[in-house]
Amino acid sequence: MYGESTHGQGHSFDSGFRRPLLHHPLRSAAGDSAESYYNHRFHSGNTLIRILVTLVICLLVWILVRGLFSSALPERSAPTIEQIQPLASLMTSRVVVTDVVMTSITGMTGELRAAVIVRGDALITVDLSKARIEVFNHDAREAKIILPPPQVISARVDHEQTRIFSIQATGLWAIVSSDDGQAVLIDQAMQLAQQSITKAASESPMIEQARSRAETLICSFFANSLQWNATVQWADLPDEP
Repeated sequence: MYGESTHGQGHSFDSGFRRPLLHHPLRSAAGDSAESYYNHRFHSGNTLIRILVTLVICLLVWILVRGLFSSALPERSAPTIEQIQPLASLMTSRVVVTDVVMTSITGMTGELRAAVIVRGDALITVDLSKARIEVFNHDAREAKIILPPPQVISARVDHEQTRIFSIQATGLWAIVSSDDGQAVLIDQAMQLAQQSITKAASESPMIEQARSRAETLICSFFANSLQWNATVQWADLPDEP
């Protein structure tokens, strides 16, 4: 009885015994490593996507803001003739002229000659209403202004400073003094003095002085008031390369 019981118990023990599943250390480490690798790849991919999305959003926002500011800012228009018209009064310059005029009157009985030292002044101006503006680089804000040549608009004889240097008479006029003849001679000398001042003011040194003054005023106005770089070209002079 005891033996059967013992045998039965032993048989029951053998038939019901199951080997427990063992946790293999090498297999567990490999599985954890693979899982960590895939998790890292997954998170890295998500991070890259988030960065790209952020960059795209920033770019779109920048384009939108730039467009709004660009539409809000006034257009940088080209300069116009009307903008430089306030300079018209400054385009007129006064020049002082000193000259010597020789004049004479001749009659059947003789001749009267006079030498006159002429002093006076003239006004030289540049007519801005005839100016033209050519924009040759809008992005760089560079323009060329075509100006008409300076012109003498008035000439005045300073009678207080004008002197008759000498009067010479020949023939009978040298013997018999003629006040009427001298009066005619002086009137003629004054008319020539007026013409002499106009002619002297129209000569190269005076005109070049007026050109230089106009160029300085125009370029300074464009640079300081309009923020444009200007060059001046004179209509009566060949265009410089």
